[in-house]
Amino acid sequence: MGITMNAAAAEPLALESRFQKNVRDAGGAAIADLLQRAANSEDEKLVEMLAVAAYERCWEKLHCGSWKDVLPVWRQAFGLASVLRARCLLRCKQSPECLKMLDMCLMMAGPLAPSETHALIASVERQLAEDAQQDEPSQEPRHFKRPRLEAEGLLHLGGEVKEPMLTFPVRRLEMPTLEEFRHNVMLQNEPVVITGAMEFWPALGRAAGQERAWKDVKYLRRVAGLRTVPVEIGSSYLGDDWGQELMTLNEFLDQHIIPPLAKDTESHLTSPRRLGYLAQHRLFDQIPALGRDIMTPDYCTVLRDEDVEDEEDITINSWFGPGGTVSPLHFDPKDNVLCQVVGAKYLRLYAPEESEKLYPIEGLLSNTSLVQVEDPDDEQFPEFRDAKYVECVLREGEMLYIPPTYWHYVRSLSTSFSIWTRSDGLRVIKKMVGLALSQAELLKVGPIASHHSLRLLPVSKKKKKQQKFVIGDEYGVVSSYQMKKGEPQNVYKSVTLAGPVACVTMGTSKGTEDKAFIATGQHVHGLSKKGKEFFKFQSNLAEPMRKIHAYDSQLWTTTDFTFNQYDNGADKHSYVSPDRINDAIVVPINHEQDFYGVLGCQDRYIRVVKDSKSVSKKAMAAPVTALCRVPPATGKGSALSGPAHILYGTAAGSLGLISYNGDKLKNKWKTSSQSSLSSSISHNGSGSSGDSALPQSTATINSITCFDINRDDHPEILVGRDDGRVEVYSFNPNSGDVVKLFEHVNSDSIRCVQGGIVATPGFEELVATTFSGRVLSFTTEPLDQPDDDDTYGRSRGTVQRETRIVKLRKEVAALEDKIARMSLQRGSKDKEYLPVAEDLVVNSKFLLNAALGAYDVSLEIPVNIQMIVLHSAVPLDLLENESNLAIVSKSPVDPANGTHFLATYRCLEPTHRLEFQVRTIEGQFGHVEATVVANTQPRSAQTIKFYVKPLSLHHRVNELTEAEEAELQKPCNTLQLSGDFSLVQIHDWVSMCLPEVPGRLQTEDVTLRYRNTFLGSSLVCRYSKGEASFSTPSVSVIAILKEIITKEATARKATLNISLDIKKESVPVMLGYLRPLLDAKHALASQVKLIDGLKELQLHEEDYTAWMAPEYQHILENSEKILAEFKLSPKALNYLAGILTDLYVDLCKFRGTSAKQNLPRLYQLIEHYHFDTLVEFYMREEREC
Repeated sequence: MGITMNAAAAEPLALESRFQKNVRDAGGAAIADLLQRAANSEDEKLVEMLAVAAYERCWEKLHCGSWKDVLPVWRQAFGLASVLRARCLLRCKQSPECLKMLDMCLMMAGPLAPSETHALIASVERQLAEDAQQDEPSQEPRHFKRPRLEAEGLLHLGGEVKEPMLTFPVRRLEMPTLEEFRHNVMLQNEPVVITGAMEFWPALGRAAGQERAWKDVKYLRRVAGLRTVPVEIGSSYLGDDWGQELMTLNEFLDQHIIPPLAKDTESHLTSPRRLGYLAQHRLFDQIPALGRDIMTPDYCTVLRDEDVEDEEDITINSWFGPGGTVSPLHFDPKDNVLCQVVGAKYLRLYAPEESEKLYPIEGLLSNTSLVQVEDPDDEQFPEFRDAKYVECVLREGEMLYIPPTYWHYVRSLSTSFSIWTRSDGLRVIKKMVGLALSQAELLKVGPIASHHSLRLLPVSKKKKKQQKFVIGDEYGVVSSYQMKKGEPQNVYKSVTLAGPVACVTMGTSKGTEDKAFIATGQHVHGLSKKGKEFFKFQSNLAEPMRKIHAYDSQLWTTTDFTFNQYDNGADKHSYVSPDRINDAIVVPINHEQDFYGVLGCQDRYIRVVKDSKSVSKKAMAAPVTALCRVPPATGKGSALSGPAHILYGTAAGSLGLISYNGDKLKNKWKTSSQSSLSSSISHNGSGSSGDSALPQSTATINSITCFDINRDDHPEILVGRDDGRVEVYSFNPNSGDVVKLFEHVNSDSIRCVQGGIVATPGFEELVATTFSGRVLSFTTEPLDQPDDDDTYGRSRGTVQRETRIVKLRKEVAALEDKIARMSLQRGSKDKEYLPVAEDLVVNSKFLLNAALGAYDVSLEIPVNIQMIVLHSAVPLDLLENESNLAIVSKSPVDPANGTHFLATYRCLEPTHRLEFQVRTIEGQFGHVEATVVANTQPRSAQTIKFYVKPLSLHHRVNELTEAEEAELQKPCNTLQLSGDFSLVQIHDWVSMCLPEVPGRLQTEDVTLRYRNTFLGSSLVCRYSKGEASFSTPSVSVIAILKEIITKEATARKATLNISLDIKKESVPVMLGYLRPLLDAKHALASQVKLIDGLKELQLHEEDYTAWMAPEYQHILENSEKILAEFKLSPKALNYLAGILTDLYVDLCKFRGTSAKQNLPRLYQLIEHYHFDTLVEFYMREEREC
């Protein structure tokens, strides 16, 4: 029988030049060449070979990580390669294989599949139908005998259902109008069963006749029997038996649908009884013939926001399976309409307010509950039975509307075929193209170091609904401003306070919302909205205040280590934190005056404090630097009652949400500092927007707040980071969907962010302060639009800028006159009086970057930097940083005089801030000095000192993952100490060795866990009075601890008994941590040796991509990057060689032998690297000892 190909199958496949460019830009030049040559070639065998090669490479691209991270261009390329292969299979009369290939194309490429895919499928199906008529039985292999009922045409799906008794039934409505549905159902966020709306669906087989009813198994076989579909195996995706298989719809019917319905014994004996579910599949995009049997419910087109005009994206999925299949209790972030076509389902639904009692899984499946709904474990989940719910049985021809984030549990009562429709337009978080904000600088004050330096007053009750703001700076000046026609008008300016302003906050009780409370040193000042001081308080604490909160007569103060509560000026409660408190908030829980303190601490914990006790705490992945309460939803009881949802930001740049209900803290969601958040805009430095993903910044979050900046009735997250980024995120408090809507990068670090209406009435904005004292506005007002009041037709932004320029010129002229007068006065004084530059305010950080295994160093001053001189008493490895706007000059070291590193940074462009990375060497400790020279007249400079500890690359971890727990089971070396030392003494000795040791002790038995950020090895410290033990696979770490602690104990004349347990099995473990780094560096050297030869082949062989191995093509495509990395390789290898040498020397010390004679051999093994040989060298020396 000949093969008849339609026009779509016979015409050459056209590849758009834009598509080819996108593939090449994504690193797929070889794939683009393969597809282009296959599309243009007339040689069938060559086309097949090229198409197979392109298909396999595209398949790898689709399976190299998470599906959501796969670039659309790879899905498109896979679709083209699939069609090319399908054409070859069709020519070779392999119709079933061709059809399967095209189904894979539709499933993997989706809407990006080539337009001719469905035409090809139609051609193949016609060919199969002709073959079936001439050659019975069907060519498709059948492993399951069809039951007698189906053979006689009597087998239909569905049937009688045994329904459970309902205690709290869902409300039922008879086909409401769209307006009734919107007002009475959707906007009320209430689930409801809708009847009578599906009568004319052909799939239902009622008013439209029985010809296309999905109950009829023969119809399903005829329309889609040979099509390949993904089937989930197992009753629930949370079960251990869950998996996924590809099979034809005929095979799915034979294996999973027909056997439970069949009555003949033979069918039961030959059918495996495993539950199979065609679940959450876009079946109708793949098989349009079935899609024509249903209709999209009109209720899916209803919008919550009537002002939205864009067409909404409605997703339709199918769910087809036998009775007994279960979808665990979960929620979706979108509106759902479930349409029951065949059979019946039982559903139980819980409102989002019940989430606390449903025990969500922490992590990626945070939208799924741990509870087995119909058989809960009361001991493990004691609150579950108190959760309120509604339930229903959804029968054929009925719809169920499920609001966003409504928890639902589903169980099939019989063989069931359902349609789920979901709409992005009806989400609680509205789908946004991006948030367009215009930037403007409002004013400039003195330098600002505090993260709580800015607060907005309530919205004015006057006709113009604007907000004034209060700001404090490092010079101790507190000012209040209001904006008029784009110009800042000073409301008041306080007298200079005793020290830098640490915190500005507004009163929270009735009648005090417009009063500002200012913390400076040990004092709190209260200022009215006109600047009159009405309150003054002095604490009895030695530490300066960092944060305050005022409510009625009560005042909460936070210092570095203490959290205090005062009532009418009297000390009421006090709590001392084990480590530094970075931020604190006071929130009411369950009652508007039942106050709890929430502390974000340096030791990676969030603590909840009630009175003088810590009542709950939660471990975090990094130190918590910023906290903010999510405003409660309006219209649901008291705005201040119920559980508190608290957003937090960390020193590693991650965001998260926790909740506290008065009992315990629970994680709701968190982001990873190394991952990419989903984004709806591109990098926004000038107000532009696009659709590409934005990398998640790892810079410290200094400030975080919530504000509804886009008027969608849901607050957005406003974030200010230490690297100068201002960000806006939308978020779902239940599902953890976080979308970046806006980002702007400033040259100064952001100290504080607030949201309100400041510059222009009617336009929400984000207001931020920077370290140099600038107050920035990011407003929803379109400043590029013409100003209605301007006769010249200029834009609003231009008018505001020119008005400010005129005012600034006047201020500059006044300052010049003042300088001239002061110069004359100075000239009349004696020459012994010389001008002296004032001290610089420097914002400095020296933080361990766990992801990089090095220290992030940042230095910032309020004026431009001329240079920075970096001097170190310990060896440093300076890491390359292409983004640095400075020239680095290194000077020769002089170890004899304490100079192990000396470098100078000279700034090429004006900048207030400079960042770079350095890597330390463990075992070396001492000070690093950074001298910042300002570009001012007269010159001024400030020296900042950082201290590098002996185990400087270790960072603290509070909770271990399963992998980290497994690491502790590996052979470890142990150092045990005993003697007459006190707990305070051993704590001080450990603090000398390791970073992030808590400043205060609260228990008599201390356990600290650390991980080496560069190698990944672990360290566990346990100590109490008179006893201490340290366990780690690293012999070098044991040697460093022993040396430092012994030295300190000797200096203090403390008795110290030392016991060492050095395990030889720990050596291969430690070398195993080094192996990936060594392998990578030597693999790089091997690749460099191949580059010249591969480039020669590239010049002389035009078709090299057809036969050259993928790994060699990868080397060619990335040759420049490889060569750049290789230039840095010697320095990196020297660093690794130093670690290996130290490990060997320390081993020999513990063995009591000399390492000197064997070091040349070790250097040779490192240069001519082979891992097994290196391990053998270390172990041989062990045996010889």
